[in-house]
Amino acid sequence: MELNTQKLILAPPARVFEILTDLPNGATHCSAITRVEMLTPGEVAVGTRFRETRRLMGHEATEEMEVTVLEPPVAFELGCRSHGCRYWTRFRLAPEAEG
Repeated sequence: MELNTQKLILAPPARVFEILTDLPNGATHCSAITRVEMLTPGEVAVGTRFRETRRLMGHEATEEMEVTVLEPPVAFELGCRSHGCRYWTRFRLAPEAEG
């Protein structure tokens, strides 16, 4: 299954990218995230691994995620394999209108 969505964010792509890749503070930036544990020390880079716990549809789930693409300030991807599925999230940022 694939789900695609677009959203206009009234901020420069560089600022949005900064927030998306601030993995240690994910719970501050996203209300669904309840906890993040960094598994890879240092700055976020391709290969960075972290454990993210989030509340989804009334249930809490924890997954080990890995950064697969990091191209400031336009592309960020992360994913994991869990329960026989591959989860993958791709962010593509581009200036448009005031955002």
